[in-house]
Amino acid sequence: MSNKEEGDDTRPLKLIHDFLLEIDEEWSKFRRVAIIGIATSALLLVFLALRFLSVLIRIRRFGFLEELDEFFFYLLVGFFVIYEIVILLRQYKFFGKWERRIGRLLYLEDKLLKDEKGTSNEEQKP
Repeated sequence: MSNKEEGDDTRPLKLIHDFLLEIDEEWSKFRRVAIIGIATSALLLVFLALRFLSVLIRIRRFGFLEELDEFFFYLLVGFFVIYEIVILLRQYKFFGKWERRIGRLLYLEDKLLKDEKGTSNEEQKP
């Protein structure tokens, strides 16, 4: 094991601090990806609805059995796209909730670290 890894084991609070800083830096990327996923899925759902309408028109003209496989395929794809949008919306809400919590935790951590440094400097002065 390297010296860096050994030092990390003795400072678990430092590991948590580094982890929180890294999450804070990456958080906006997570939210952005969720928004892009929602927009892309919504666009896919629009195209899927147009294709589904064309299948319904063909069913009306030519009969149900000729278009049965395509009809169920679009229903299945539509279900999964709607499910994906719901999941991405939940993910986006989750990121919003935890972004505030992590921000407060980082603020409290900075405040405590400053207080700790101030206390240790005052103890060393006399």
